[in-house]
Amino acid sequence: MAELVFATRAAVGSLGLFFSVLDRYPYKLTMLVHIAGAAASVIYFAKEFSLVEKSILGIPASIHDHFQSIFLAWLIFALLDFLAFIPALLRLVFGSFAVTRNTYGWANASWHAEYKEHATAVIPNDTDHIEGVAGNIIDVLVTSSSNPNRAIRPEGLTDEVAANILFVGHIVEARFQHEHQWLKETEWTAFYQELGALALIDSDLFTSKGIASPIWQDKSYAFTLAEAIGGTETRGISGLLRREAIATSINESVDELRRNYSGSALKLATGFWYSNGSPKKLESNLKKFRWFAAKGMRRQFLKLTIIWNLHPHMKRPKVFAIPFNAGMARYLLDRSVMRTTAKFFKYEEEQFQICFDLSMKSLLETSLSMLTRSNTPNVKNWRLAREAEAEKLKADPNWYITYRIDQYIYHLGKTPDANGWQIDHDNKQIKLSI
Repeated sequence: MAELVFATRAAVGSLGLFFSVLDRYPYKLTMLVHIAGAAASVIYFAKEFSLVEKSILGIPASIHDHFQSIFLAWLIFALLDFLAFIPALLRLVFGSFAVTRNTYGWANASWHAEYKEHATAVIPNDTDHIEGVAGNIIDVLVTSSSNPNRAIRPEGLTDEVAANILFVGHIVEARFQHEHQWLKETEWTAFYQELGALALIDSDLFTSKGIASPIWQDKSYAFTLAEAIGGTETRGISGLLRREAIATSINESVDELRRNYSGSALKLATGFWYSNGSPKKLESNLKKFRWFAAKGMRRQFLKLTIIWNLHPHMKRPKVFAIPFNAGMARYLLDRSVMRTTAKFFKYEEEQFQICFDLSMKSLLETSLSMLTRSNTPNVKNWRLAREAEAEKLKADPNWYITYRIDQYIYHLGKTPDANGWQIDHDNKQIKLSI
């Protein structure tokens, strides 16, 4: 019962009456309809077999003449309820629109329709609590040393060359994730810097003209990059690009970029109606590439596209959507940014990832707002220093600062509380340890 009350509050808070009804549906609405249907059937059969007089029932003729239809409707409803068709239909209809699907209400209602009385539920904490968590993050962030391991745009590159370097880098990262392997942060930093240094020496390797060249039909683009970088054949960036699986992934993706986008990753975000670039257009085009099938990779590419300022006039939201990370989700649960009565979550479930997105967006926006408004000397000095860095990098200052906050929360998510939420990778769960 506690879970039901909790989920109902979550539903009411997001989408009002609809999700309130849907949340209660298995318990309240079904019971009322069945009682009404049962009463109609009793009255109908009593009348048909003349067990009672119509006048005794005191029911107008205009109503009791339709008891047969009422009884039939109830039987249909009972069958649909038994097959769980009605809640499934409502979830499908309202889940077809992003504005109603990406809410706590839809996630909680969906959980309840799926799991009945054992359902999970998540609601956001109040503003004061989230500001308290954001304040703690800011206090430590502004006094901590700068993280050198960031995917920062290499200097001296044109937007087109930088975009193609970013594209190649994400193909490599996606391939590693596919094989459940990860490079260290320091190696990713070196990777982009190495490619940037190579582009300054031989920019044709990353220009649209160079990538669109027909020579790549008979020659491995990845191996050519490896040879140009130099170094050993088995270690470092050169060795990485020579791995057969990675080289094949790069060659396939670059070939598709050449055929469909004239060899320019900048064109992934542009079109007839989107001359300044569009996040939606970028998302749509990235889905066409095998190694951008994962939402997290597409989000990360968009995030760095704007931080690298590849499309200066592209309209963008206040803060970016962070790729789902189990460690960061655990942090949100430990700090009660996401409130719940559940004891575990399957972290690959869409409902949980929707709640993660909403909670992380709230925390990032609150942190950014507090940083922007603060006149505390150390916070203000830190903000001004980051804005100067962003100007040097020609990056969006708000997104650059948010990027720093994102990195710090990612760092916090690596260290679990001893008595808090723990990640069970074997079962793909986040569960409460006590």
